[in-house]
Parts: sequence; C-alpha cells; structure tokens
Amino acid sequence: AVPSGAELLVGSTKLFDLYDFLRSYREQTGDLDQVYEKNVRRFLGGRGKVNRGMQETLKTAPERFGLYNNGITIVASDWQQTGDQIELADPYIVNGCQTSRTIWEVFHQRYSSGGTGVNPENEEWKQRANDGAVVTKIVKVGSDGENLLQAITRYTNSQNAVREKDFLALTEDFRSWQIQMAEKFNIYLEIQRGGWDSQKALQNTNPATRQFGQHVNAADLIKVFGAGWLCEVGAAFGKNPPFLPEGSVFKRIVASPDNGEVGFG
Repeated sequence: AVPSGAELLVGSTKLFDLYDFLRSYREQTGDLDQVYEKNVRRFLGGRGKVNRGMQETLKTAPERFGLYNNGITIVASDWQQTGDQIELADPYIVNGCQTSRTIWEVFHQRYSSGGTGVNPENEEWKQRANDGAVVTKIVKVGSDGENLLQAITRYTNSQNAVREKDFLALTEDFRSWQIQMAEKFNIYLEIQRGGWDSQKALQNTNPATRQFGQHVNAADLIKVFGAGWLCEVGAAFGKNPPFLPEGSVFKRIVASPDNGEVGFG
C-alpha cells in the first residue's frame, strides 16, 4: 500500500493475507461479523448472482480475482506501517463485505476440508491463489471520526445493488434501538440486510452468546408504526423514502414526544 494524503492508503492485498487478517480478527474477537458492524449490510451468502460469481472466480481462477473485483475499503482509528506490514487499530470493513466474506468462505473451506495427506489439486489451487489479490483502500478516521466514517460508508456503497433503506444501518437511532430491543424484549432488531442470518449463524456456532428466538426488520417496523399509529397506510404500502432517515414520516416518529426509549412508544 502507498500513502495518498495523510488519511488514505491505497494498494492491493494478497488473498492469503486478507484471509489471515480475517482469521486473526475472528480469533481475537470471537465473532468475524463484528468487522462489518459499520457496513450497511452483512454477508448475503451465495444466494445472489454477484456472490456466486465471486465464488466461482475464487475456485477456478483465483489469480484473476483482482482483475474482476472492485475491492474493499477498511476504516481504522489509526495505523502503523512497517515495510509491507500494516497494523490497524479498531478496523472495520465498510465496503466489500460480500467480497471479503466470500474470500473467507472459499479459503476457510479449502483449509478446513480434507485429511492429512497432500491433495495435488488443492496444492495447485494454493499456488494460483497465491498470485491473487484484492484492491484495498485503508482510511484513517481517528478516534472521533464517526461522521467521516458514515460518509465513507455511504459514498463507497452507492452502487445500484445497495438499496436506500440499507443506509438505516448508519443511523444512530437504529443502533440504539437495536440494543434496547434486545435488553427489554429479547428481540433482535435487524438494521443491516443479512443481519439476522449472521446472528443465527453466530448463535448456532456459539451457544454461549445471546440466543434470540425472534427478530424484526427495522425498515418493516418503521412502516408498521407509521401505518398503524400515524395513519400513513397508503404511503407505507407504496413508498420507502418517507420512512427513511430525513423522510417526513421518519422525522415525525423520531420527533414524537411519546416515542420513548425503544422508540416508537
């Protein structure tokens, strides 16, 4: 990576190095999905065409991955660079969740399967994968850089595939409500697309973590509230913008003196 101003590093990361980073992160935190908490979505699995395409490239032509992929963006409160080694403080992947998690899934499967013997096909794949890379931007946002972090997340996720309502994940109200819904009602409030699938996977693999039996999607909940309590049934049925941050109905909900803590009243 090379500096581009005081706050930005731009370069490429070997696929194996990114996998090692994710593996180390999971070992230290116990939950890989924490690195995506500032992203607008969680991992959507292999259901979508794009993710399936990335899986296919990683399995059949890993050395070409960097040619076909737009890359990832990582924000950190600080970094230290020594030669080719970069140490990140409080890192989050804010763009490239699908890319990095697909890399994780394919590589983890390769390394966790098979016996103790040498598999010629697997060895040949490792040699090709060693030439693969992913374009990487690393942004230093500082310890008080929440506004900069949100702006980076929004602008780097402005592709057509990202729905406007996915940006609910960047709203402080929803993060606070997610905590309150868990503490008061033991309900998981899904504020990131794919969040509930990730939470269920975490619960299955970590029995000691909080076990939610119910969940509700934040965007759907806002619409239900707007339709039922604010009589915005027609708008709720046919429109999204009024119910998103900065939307007219959303502002009425947040501004209501009766919305209470877990909002909505």
